[in-house]
Amino acid sequence: TLAVGAIPEGLPAIVTIALAIGVQRMAARRAVVRRLPSVETLGSTTVICSDKTGTLTRNEMTVQGLYARASGSYRLEGVGYEPVGHLLKEGAPVEAAPDDVRDLLLAGQLCCDATLEQKDGRWQITGDPTEGALVTAGEKVGIDTAAARADHPRLDAIPFESANQFMATLHDFGPDGKKIILKGAPEVVLQRCADVDRRAVIQRVEAFAQEGMRVLGFAEKPFDRSDMELEDCEAGFAFTGLQAMIDPPRADVIDAIPLCHKAGRSEEHTSELQSRSDLV
Repeated sequence: TLAVGAIPEGLPAIVTIALAIGVQRMAARRAVVRRLPSVETLGSTTVICSDKTGTLTRNEMTVQGLYARASGSYRLEGVGYEPVGHLLKEGAPVEAAPDDVRDLLLAGQLCCDATLEQKDGRWQITGDPTEGALVTAGEKVGIDTAAARADHPRLDAIPFESANQFMATLHDFGPDGKKIILKGAPEVVLQRCADVDRRAVIQRVEAFAQEGMRVLGFAEKPFDRSDMELEDCEAGFAFTGLQAMIDPPRADVIDAIPLCHKAGRSEEHTSELQSRSDLV
């Protein structure tokens, strides 16, 4: 202040020096600002909105929950597309998957277009990540996708459309005849099924959803033609089960979120904010 009062022309130089010192201090904390108004904006930020898939998560959908028509709920271990993980029933490993569980996982492998392969030591999928999760889930219990599709060739298909909220494929099951496999939103699938406890299934869907999982329903019915129309998928199905999947978080996100909570806040305020986040 004394320097500027004595030599007013020195004001620009002093301001520049002060800003340079500030930039040096910020650079030591790995932050350099090109526009000063952005600092004010950042300082007043209370909510950070981020894209989820591929940013907060790994973009590797993984089936972790199963609900079969007869034997009930199961869990599948493992994350990502590596086909490794045990089938669990009430926390205990299951040596051999029951028939209704295998039927459910087989339905997921047949009623989809994704493929799974290993490249350079890493498992990768070709196609939609959700369908890739279905293929991986079947492989975990020993159902080879390529062999299953060869044994039950696809004869016809109705692709997924948002207006219908389901996908349907027609397959030849040899001595068991032809079958339509239906995959889609659980409520849409249940509307087309008979002799099923809808309340129990919806409760299971809600339980999966509370864990942050996306749920798909599956059903099937016998068919006597080699081609099908949309009207053939309106009714007469038998409920097969549910597959619930989650996109696992990226490892570095777990540390980044607490850092965002702490940014620009005192320890006391941070503790208060963290307690509120835990409540939410």
